[in-house]
Amino acid sequence: MKNLRVFVMPALIGLLIGSIGCQAGPAPPPQKIAAPPPAAPPPAPPPVSPEVALQDRVIKFWGARIKDDAALQYEFLEPETKERVPLTAYARSHGTFHFRSYQVTSVNIVEEKGWVKVKYTYSLRVPQLAGFGPWTQEVFEVWVLRDGVWYRPYSQKDAATPPPGISGIPLRFFLTSREATGIRT
Repeated sequence: MKNLRVFVMPALIGLLIGSIGCQAGPAPPPQKIAAPPPAAPPPAPPPVSPEVALQDRVIKFWGARIKDDAALQYEFLEPETKERVPLTAYARSHGTFHFRSYQVTSVNIVEEKGWVKVKYTYSLRVPQLAGFGPWTQEVFEVWVLRDGVWYRPYSQKDAATPPPGISGIPLRFFLTSREATGIRT
């Protein structure tokens, strides 16, 4: 009998405790919680000037060049270029150059065309020229505005002649130091 109490008592206590919660009656209906009022849309970013928008695109393009990301560079080319030049051809045409650094030195816009002066340092991925370079070049790049977005034309032939009022650098190379190139005078 003593053994029976040891087993029966905990079972009776468990039933008693379980039934206490059930005797309270039916559960109250769930309360409807009002949805929070819709959040106000975030404020629109302040409008950026065309020069800032162009410089931002140029910086992203050159960042892709420094990282050797031809696919990302390709995204900045104007749509007409992408119809004529496939990505693989674009990537092959730039594989010889290793761009090391760049600096955007000026941005000028005339109507829907922008002239960006970029100074960059590069070397060549040609084993026979491994002892030469790096070289620095400062050029104008032309960018065009299409449907509110700045694109870089594949051909940069217009870059050699900036419009009047924009002081320019002819499309040419200059060396940062004769020692870096191995040229002795």
